[in-house]
Amino acid sequence: MQVRNRLNADLPLNKLMVYPVVTVLYMVFVVLVFFIPVGPAYNIRESLYFLIFPLEMFLVGLTAMHFVDYFFKGKWAQVLSRSCLILGNGISVFLFWFLVSSDIQLRLASCGIIPVTVSIILYRISGIYDNRLFKGEIIKTISYLVAGFSVFVMCYVLWPQGSSYLGFGFSLGKLTLYSFIVLSVFELASLIELCGNEKAYGIADWLRFNHVNKFIAIFITLFTIVDLRRIIMRGSILGAWIIIFVVILIAFIILTIKLLTAANNSREERLNKHLQKINFDKIKDISEITSYINDFVYNGSKSGLIACIFLMTSKTGVPIWTARRMIAPIVDHKDLEMPSFMTRKDYKVIEERNKQKRIKIIEYVIKNLEVYGRGNYNGFGTASNTMQRNN
Repeated sequence: MQVRNRLNADLPLNKLMVYPVVTVLYMVFVVLVFFIPVGPAYNIRESLYFLIFPLEMFLVGLTAMHFVDYFFKGKWAQVLSRSCLILGNGISVFLFWFLVSSDIQLRLASCGIIPVTVSIILYRISGIYDNRLFKGEIIKTISYLVAGFSVFVMCYVLWPQGSSYLGFGFSLGKLTLYSFIVLSVFELASLIELCGNEKAYGIADWLRFNHVNKFIAIFITLFTIVDLRRIIMRGSILGAWIIIFVVILIAFIILTIKLLTAANNSREERLNKHLQKINFDKIKDISEITSYINDFVYNGSKSGLIACIFLMTSKTGVPIWTARRMIAPIVDHKDLEMPSFMTRKDYKVIEERNKQKRIKIIEYVIKNLEVYGRGNYNGFGTASNTMQRNN
């Protein structure tokens, strides 16, 4: 039934054909207008290459994405589908940047867009290996390093003598590279969970997620240390060192607090808080569902939990399609694959990571149920009056 619903959600074949038709029509238009000697814009075609070819690549990438999405299914198909669009957009930006000017530095710098695009695709691929030990972390680390070095080289080509071209001290390339290196260290440091310590699991969980916010925080910190202190404290060596010391101290304190909080605040505790909050809100059948939650968290058993949540939502008037969307994270969840041969310690580490992932999924589902029960439908559609009365 779930597979059938996903297939029904696809574009109809006649609408799917709109994309290749538009792409072909655009190509015919370009040939007739720009590349035939009798065409009206034949003599000015070279000055418009920076628009003609990027738009063509964008349409090709968009068409390829929808075709792959229609004809193929599965995790790899989803990644391939999005990668077609990402690659099409990346090549479009590259062609625009390369053709918009004849400046040799700008053209050389534009070549860095291709490895940046590859790094984004690698990042998408790393998500497939979330249920594999090591592989996801290694691929994500490689994607960060490729992106960081690519941006660094692009900035170095554009401003070979530093950032004086910008009018003030701003080491964009270096700051981006260093920020990605620190993120890579965080990603690899998340393997601290292999030590098997209970607190290490919480630290690894914090290191592994919210990398966008971490990147921004790292970038701002490095900008303050490297560039801002030079702008503010020109000529004052002591003042510059004071700023460096204060910023590093603050960053160290914040990082220490975050790591200690992550180490001492387990997902089990947060899950219990969610359950208490749901009890407080008087959502029905919570006593029955608790045992199924524990069975899923500690044993990986889905069937009882799915049936219980589905029955509970049906009793409270939640539409069937909404209930399916709410429990979809549980249905789609897959544990880390167990190697054919491993040590007892490795087995315990994989089991613990599976448990942490299950708890995270349960937190997400229960939070949606809690919010929905309060009348905030959070994109899940409209609740029936029965649901509202029971709250």
